[in-house]
Amino acid sequence: MAFRLIPREEKFYEDFKALGEELRVGARLLEDMLAPDHPVWDKADEIKAVEHKCDFLTHEVIQRLNRTFVTPLDREDIHELARSLDDVMDSIGLMPRP
Repeated sequence: MAFRLIPREEKFYEDFKALGEELRVGARLLEDMLAPDHPVWDKADEIKAVEHKCDFLTHEVIQRLNRTFVTPLDREDIHELARSLDDVMDSIGLMPRP
């Protein structure tokens, strides 16, 4: 184990995994909602809940980024990845209701 004078924050990887998992949940809900054989329109509220969770997780990533001196990836890359993942869920949440 190497000693670091300035510790590097590694939790970003866990954050991105959590965001990815929520995106998977949101995409599955959207798929259920728009299923051609048996659509389930009441999934919209669940999708909104997942969207809010992604917003919270993205906010947490950005806050951690602002507090972290040494990051495992470039700061700009972390910011862009977090925002891009959140944008995907926002797009899922914008799907029109019947």
